[in-house]
Amino acid sequence: MLCRRLFYRRKLIARTLTCIFMYIVFRICDNLFFTRSNLVNDLFVSEFDIGANLQTINNHGQCEAFKSVNESSHSTFYTYDLPDITKYETVSKKHFVEYKIPAKDESVAYEANLGPVEVLLIPFSHVDPGYGQTMESYYNRKTKRTLDNMVKKMEQYQDFTFQWAETVFLERWWRDISKETKQKVRALIQDGRLEILSGGWVMPDEAITHYSPVIDQLIEGHQWLWENLGVKPRNNWANDPFGYSSTFPYLWKKSGMENMVILRIHQGIKSTLIENQALEFVWKPLWSTNTTNDILCHMLPYRGYWIGDTCGPYNQHICRQYAFMHTASVDDVVFINDKNVAERARILYEQYRITADLFKRNALNLYSSDSEYSKKLFLPMFLGEDFSFVYERDYDLIYTNYKMLFKYINAKTEWKMKIKFGTVNEYFTKIKSNQEKRSQVDGSNFPSISGDFFPYSDIQDDYWTGYFSTRPFNKQMSRELQNLMKMADIFHTYAYAQSKANIIPYEKFDMVTSLLRDSRRALGMFLHHDGITGTSVLPVIQDFQTKIATALVNTKNAMKHITAQILTRGRVNGLEVFSQTTVRKSAKSIPRDKTFECATLMMNAGSMLTVINPTPRWRTDVANVVVKTKDKYLFVSSSDDKNITFQAEDVEKGVTQRILFPVKIPPFGITSYRFESFQEGKPMKTFHEDSLSSVEKQMLEKLDNSDLRLKNGHLTVSFSEKTGFPNMIQLNDKIATSVHFETEILAYRSKRSGAYIFSPDGDAVPYIQDKPDIKIIRGIVLSEIKAIYKEFSLSTKLYHVDGIKGAGIHISVNFDMSIGRNTKDKEIILRIKSDIENANKFFTDQNGFQMIGRKNRPDRATEENYYPITTLMLLEDRSRRLAFHVAQPHGAASLKPGWIEVMLDRRVSRDDNKGLGQGVMDNVLSVADFVLQLEGKIPENDETEEIRYTYPTESNNIMNEMLNEPTFMLFSEKFSPFREIGYNLEFLEFKPLKHSMPCDVSVVGLRTLSKTNLKYNGTSLVLHRKSRHCSFDVNPECSNGGHDVNLKSLFPGVSMKHAEETSLTHLHNISEISDVHDLRPISNELRSFLINI
Repeated sequence: MLCRRLFYRRKLIARTLTCIFMYIVFRICDNLFFTRSNLVNDLFVSEFDIGANLQTINNHGQCEAFKSVNESSHSTFYTYDLPDITKYETVSKKHFVEYKIPAKDESVAYEANLGPVEVLLIPFSHVDPGYGQTMESYYNRKTKRTLDNMVKKMEQYQDFTFQWAETVFLERWWRDISKETKQKVRALIQDGRLEILSGGWVMPDEAITHYSPVIDQLIEGHQWLWENLGVKPRNNWANDPFGYSSTFPYLWKKSGMENMVILRIHQGIKSTLIENQALEFVWKPLWSTNTTNDILCHMLPYRGYWIGDTCGPYNQHICRQYAFMHTASVDDVVFINDKNVAERARILYEQYRITADLFKRNALNLYSSDSEYSKKLFLPMFLGEDFSFVYERDYDLIYTNYKMLFKYINAKTEWKMKIKFGTVNEYFTKIKSNQEKRSQVDGSNFPSISGDFFPYSDIQDDYWTGYFSTRPFNKQMSRELQNLMKMADIFHTYAYAQSKANIIPYEKFDMVTSLLRDSRRALGMFLHHDGITGTSVLPVIQDFQTKIATALVNTKNAMKHITAQILTRGRVNGLEVFSQTTVRKSAKSIPRDKTFECATLMMNAGSMLTVINPTPRWRTDVANVVVKTKDKYLFVSSSDDKNITFQAEDVEKGVTQRILFPVKIPPFGITSYRFESFQEGKPMKTFHEDSLSSVEKQMLEKLDNSDLRLKNGHLTVSFSEKTGFPNMIQLNDKIATSVHFETEILAYRSKRSGAYIFSPDGDAVPYIQDKPDIKIIRGIVLSEIKAIYKEFSLSTKLYHVDGIKGAGIHISVNFDMSIGRNTKDKEIILRIKSDIENANKFFTDQNGFQMIGRKNRPDRATEENYYPITTLMLLEDRSRRLAFHVAQPHGAASLKPGWIEVMLDRRVSRDDNKGLGQGVMDNVLSVADFVLQLEGKIPENDETEEIRYTYPTESNNIMNEMLNEPTFMLFSEKFSPFREIGYNLEFLEFKPLKHSMPCDVSVVGLRTLSKTNLKYNGTSLVLHRKSRHCSFDVNPECSNGGHDVNLKSLFPGVSMKHAEETSLTHLHNISEISDVHDLRPISNELRSFLINI
């Protein structure tokens, strides 16, 4: 036995020495043949060694474990780490300081052993559906001409190419053109000369958009393209968003796109990627270890995408001379003729060589580095600008001048450059084909990157982090529309399925489909990167507001029709019997409660409240409606005739009251409640409500802090008696987990902030200068402490209900920077300073789809440490997690350990020189809703933590769903119309699902597809499998894995004609499915299905 042990020990030592020797050899070769520095290699390898990575399994609801791995199949680079190894070197220009791009000079064009390069010039026009003009104005003045002349000139110039990305303009143009022109467009596409890229309704912003409507506008665009043009986009073009999310590459790939082009990342970070030969890379999700979700990305190397920006990095003035569509003398364009073609071709050749050199990648094998595949380069050069190619002469000048240059350059064999017009698809086909052959020769491949590219900075000290919070009113209104649209789509689908299953007419199908299509396209347009960002000129902003407000009205009207169809089979008019419980007086006003007259039982059979659950899970919530009645007594009853105990608060004493009571609604269900008023009976109970006078406030300040607190069965919240803000949460768990914090409203003074950039003058300072009025309500359903100041109010609510709603504190801030003391050039924030020991590391959501790790860098500027949040921000230490849920997008930071900071609003007078030409001074009364949720970690859990990404807990997911997909309510002042058609309360319910879906399965979208003529074209279903963190307890509300997720459970009693799994936008078929097929995606993933009912 001893000898055997010695033998194996010697064998192990020998193997270890061999491994060490091989490692040393590899590192020596690495130093010889790689351009990456030791610092970069050590950082990217060693730091990931101690990290963790997801092992994905189809676990039917089990938590997602982080397991420490070091897999070569994962990424070469992580954007989380890039700032730490970026040099941020700069070059001084006349008016600004630019980040230094490590490019060579013209001598690179004449180096020895020069490899061949193929250059493809790709004409385009970047068109914004709202920026300096409205979409309609742009179309009538420019875009229609661009598209009309494109067809004409491509017919004239048979080797000319063009690309287009925004479907919103194509659809508008398609309505105006002849059948003959339509056929010509289809022929150009079929011929490969006109390429439709991306194909979404718009080119969306990637920082503050939610993934659900982004997918919806992508489906809308792709379905239109397929119906009208027969196009399935293969490549994505995103030249103008102000930074890039790691969610979007995944969405593009799931939609059938294989490649993408981007531009706007931090120029300092871009320099680091150039130094490490990573301008072209494979973009991988952080949580994915396989290659099915990878997409190849080409990054434009300089700051802009105009023709002048194709030279660089510091020679933009040269390429501006080749922008031949500009004919004014001030543009300094040099037109080509026989006398100057040689000189002008040489200059252009040198500039293209400089740029092509940035895309070189070294061979892994020294002896094959001279192979034709290793040396060959390909370069796409994009010829276009904002709203370019408007006039016929633009096409003529570009074509004729560049054709002369082509002829000369192609004839100069010693330059080894071939140049012509081309497309993005042609470019990626060429580089992939070459790379496949190159890998076999020299072993190289594209590097891979995981993470996102926020924040964006184009020049030194200009951080585009202000737009995360610009014009919050519009951001909130679009989120409301997003939620309503998703709900209306779901119930419209069920109304259609119900009509088919029961063979009953759905007479308003076309009307509802039309209303929802118009609203969807309005929301899709607003997701554009100059829409939801708030970075358009004021008239365009006002136009967006009108469009969104109109879409809200239309969607609510559609929901009334849908509800009437489902509950009464269309026997009542939804617009006549239903009213929404909140209304907006104008496109610039926040929602207000609508007051309803409660009917008596004798006169109108009472009144009715209809409550709708937009989620596939049972939901416990609180009904909230303001009523008035001439009678003395009010009863509320459910469908089983049970009287419901409710809480009543005076809104206007003796006139109107707010009625609150708990409701439990089935998944995707509708429940109704009867309101009956009487002259005799049990009186309404108004629970404790104190409005503190100035004398009582003074008395309150003398009380102990513990006297100002709220508590329910889940937790206790304490408040500051000075501010009325919450300062402690203690859970009612076994160890009384708690977090202490200070809540502050502060303001940054703007130094150079504008619509896009955030540039504060020092630290934030107190915004509060007065003492508050503090209003306290303690009830059996809801307790609230509201601090009312001159310029804003902050309300903290605690719900006394079972379920997730009671497990957090609900914070609502109302603010109006257009009134009160001087708010000019101020940016106000909500800051929570907690005792969470997170060591400057925190997590923010990416588009509501996933969580990504962030690192506060105290040595960098405040604005550089701001990140976008769409739904959630997390701080945690070894024993606790503090979740900050948001109901609309914000800019956020964690500038010190334990801090959570969100920007509420900005009032900036300056133009930040990013093209808008004005500040942001049109502030209005706005509201921001949050939920603060504390959870304790499982003490015995020893899970390895990963800093680059994380997962929400199960309770995080349900709480966020509660906030961002709120219950919808409709009120009917008279129940008599229902009674007249023979309906009692028990019939006015809808329960399509027998069981809740598992908590880790989210319905991203369930909508009825329609053709241009509004006829049914299938049902779209998109599901998301959300992982949960293993270090926290499961939520008792959840039933993961207990019930099937299939078409039979989703549509009981409905027979499906055909169903298949497809790509995300239903353009590519994967496989047919049966009604009992398990529809659940694997963890973190999406699945799409196209169903014919």
